[in-house]
Amino acid sequence: IHCSPALVASRGPSMASNSRDQAVQLLNNAKLASEPSEKVEMLKGLREIIVRKDPSLLPEFLPEVVELQVDPSPLVRTELAQLLGEAAAAAPRAPVLHPAAAALAALAADAAPTVAKKAVSVATGVFRVCFAVVALQGLRVEHGTELAQQLAALWAATTQLRATVLALLQCGRPGEAQGVAPAAVRIMSANFTAEATLALSSGQKPPPPPGATSIAGPPGPMPANHPLLQPRQLASDADAGATAVAALLRPPASEQLPGALRVVVAKAVGRLAQERPRMAGRVLPPLLALAKHSALQLQDGGGSSATVSTARAVAEALRDTARLAAPEAAAWRPKLLEALHGLAASGVKIAADAVRELAPPAPKRKPAADQGGAATKRVKVEAPPANGHPA
Repeated sequence: IHCSPALVASRGPSMASNSRDQAVQLLNNAKLASEPSEKVEMLKGLREIIVRKDPSLLPEFLPEVVELQVDPSPLVRTELAQLLGEAAAAAPRAPVLHPAAAALAALAADAAPTVAKKAVSVATGVFRVCFAVVALQGLRVEHGTELAQQLAALWAATTQLRATVLALLQCGRPGEAQGVAPAAVRIMSANFTAEATLALSSGQKPPPPPGATSIAGPPGPMPANHPLLQPRQLASDADAGATAVAALLRPPASEQLPGALRVVVAKAVGRLAQERPRMAGRVLPPLLALAKHSALQLQDGGGSSATVSTARAVAEALRDTARLAAPEAAAWRPKLLEALHGLAASGVKIAADAVRELAPPAPKRKPAADQGGAATKRVKVEAPPANGHPA
């Protein structure tokens, strides 16, 4: 197995040629090595050259490198995921981002939990970079050009990556009727989905990724006539992501979630409510339902460590959302306080502190009562007429 003839034959100036020659040798050695540890070392060396030393080689080499996604060793596939994440940050351009996003979508659905976890973890940053490049560069591209086609393909791959991770979060591996992804993978998927939801729902053009400041334009809302990103579709995708994250908290299904995943999801829901108050109606009902559920009762010091951690995370999310002044969040404050009261009564200290902080002031006291217990009442007495009889 060797690199393509075009890849081997291409040459540049002497310094670039030296880097390219080293990269060709390392890639060939990685494909020919029989031991996974040897392949990993070759990939690390290749990453040092084409990512850190000379990122200009990435458009040329990355299509060859991603073929290692089908390598039988999880160690090799995990190292590939790391390389893809660094490549996207080093060269945020469509010819690099497209193969990176497509390969990460495949690796996120990998049967090996270590590979899937690494891929989803890396994919969070890659999604942000892809979204920024498509949003900003797409505004300047002419329809029908090669760059326009590259950006369209990039956004299709990015959308598939988001859908793959969302499927992992909701139930299991994409395309599987049954089977749940490991907790560590779903935790990463919850973080990814929350980040993607915030990006898609901002309504604003994203800032350019580091290393791609040349594609930046003036800040402002996402244009309604963007050739690739329709604001209405972005909002719909963001709502779907927020709903999927929050739905995991609704009892009794939430009782089946690992404790660490419940904590991460509760924090993600709180963040969505706080940073996107318009989503309060989507994300708060499951959070409130969990807050009132008997599974979070901690009286007499009861409850496992997972239950205690979940109760704290839920209380923090309720408290921070109740602090918001945004009208969409303020409308939920009575229900948030009611849920905090319930958690406080069940032994959650954070909730008790929040109640003291956020509860409305007590009404003014009535006038003091007299000794007989009846309130003192002042009666106006008029003087009798001069003849001693009522008028």
